[in-house]
Amino acid sequence: MNWELAASIAEVVSAVAVVLSLIYLAKQIQQNSRHLENQAENDVYTRVNQAYDPIYNGNNGEIMWKGLYRSEDLSESEAFVFDLLMDRQMTAVVQSAHQAELGMLGEDVVVHFAGHYQRVYMDSPGGREWIVKHEQVMRKAIQEFGLK
Repeated sequence: MNWELAASIAEVVSAVAVVLSLIYLAKQIQQNSRHLENQAENDVYTRVNQAYDPIYNGNNGEIMWKGLYRSEDLSESEAFVFDLLMDRQMTAVVQSAHQAELGMLGEDVVVHFAGHYQRVYMDSPGGREWIVKHEQVMRKAIQEFGLK
């Protein structure tokens, strides 16, 4: 057998192996990216659910509603609880907006949660009032999530 022929065959086999390795690597990266996006979406759902947990305790749901729609009727202690509840909700928005900014969330997830927070919080008088009061902290998240 000719050494040049053997070298040529080895070169072709090596080139094919490199191409196959690159294809395999690309698929692994794609799967990993999908996995990270799914994990980030799961994190958002978990974060939002945890943000709602305290609202279901005692009369916090009533305080939240009153704060959103009749904030002038809140007592001093209720206003304090409302502020804490809103802070918890908006922390979920800020963290989710950060993940969206990093490209870790699918557009459908961003649209879903942005719509939810827009309807429940931003469109209520008390929610808008709270956002204005905390605008400096919330500005980036509001812009990232496309809230008004």
